[in-house]
Amino acid sequence: MRNNRLRNIYNFYTDDLSYDELRKLINKEAPSVLKFYLSETKQPDKHTNPLVRYFVFGKNLFLAFLFKLNPLRRLIYSILLFIFIWGFLNSLWYWVSFSFVGINLLLAFEVAEKLTAKGELELAKNIQEGLIPKNPPDIPSLDISFYAETAKDVGGDYLDFIPNRNSDKYFMFIGDISGKGMAAALYMIQVRALIHHIIQSESDLIHILTKLNNVLCEIFSKNYFFTVNAAILENNNITFCRAGHLPALCFSKENNSCSRLTPPGIGLGLTDSDLFQSTLQTESLTLKSGDILIFFSDGVTETMNTLNQEFGDTKLEKIILANSHKNASEIKNAILVNLNAFRGYPDPDDDISIVVIKAP
Repeated sequence: MRNNRLRNIYNFYTDDLSYDELRKLINKEAPSVLKFYLSETKQPDKHTNPLVRYFVFGKNLFLAFLFKLNPLRRLIYSILLFIFIWGFLNSLWYWVSFSFVGINLLLAFEVAEKLTAKGELELAKNIQEGLIPKNPPDIPSLDISFYAETAKDVGGDYLDFIPNRNSDKYFMFIGDISGKGMAAALYMIQVRALIHHIIQSESDLIHILTKLNNVLCEIFSKNYFFTVNAAILENNNITFCRAGHLPALCFSKENNSCSRLTPPGIGLGLTDSDLFQSTLQTESLTLKSGDILIFFSDGVTETMNTLNQEFGDTKLEKIILANSHKNASEIKNAILVNLNAFRGYPDPDDDISIVVIKAP
């Protein structure tokens, strides 16, 4: 009977426990929590005695924690903590037990709020994932594969393929809202809705982005902007426009080399329409058999490893060269495998979006 009870207790705590959860706690959640509190922590004077400096740092960190609680919980927590210390020093175990139970009740309230917020984030994540295309466009002359991953529950990368109602053309957009998390995700949803609305009456890339810029200049808060590579896919002919986004990479089978396509353009939401439109230019190319075109967000090239080194453009180009004989899906997978191997244990610091287009 006793063994069964111990086994049940053991199973209760370990059934849902996994190595991935432990790794996530150590490598992602713990540093994130520490960074969250350090952002509000006043740093001690570096010239003071080390022991004093550690004491002051600990005090400031504790105060930063207190100020994250709402005023009532902050007061109750401080009183209970005082009672706990006072009771412990005077061996008044009733008061120690009372304060211990009270602190755990406060913890239960905090956990309940976190779980409620997490449930809402999960819902937001599902909604955002539902906005990402399930499959690439069906263009017989092009082999297309793509990938999208958010660094947090929700993200600010935008990836979309939109058919033109009056032709066989497809619009392709891959962009990035500055910042991460919920604010970037909300702006991304607005951007997507605006683009879908604008292309109902516009088919020229510069006109589409100019109209979009006009609206974003009005609705974006300070320090937010949107960079994007916009393209029109028609058979194996591609016309694209770069508004402040990373260059596209183009592999030429004939020359067995990669080049960067960098038509000029600035990000959206930064300046008025005249200056914005005057900087934009389109670039057109025809993919020959075996040629590859790759669009990506900065979450790819700026991925960091445990030594704080960036993945970079050079590694990406080498992967394309080494896998140029494969189809679009296999090239995309090769990029992701190398990216994950380079990053190691940490989760992505930024949203990752990739589009691979190959002429068969």
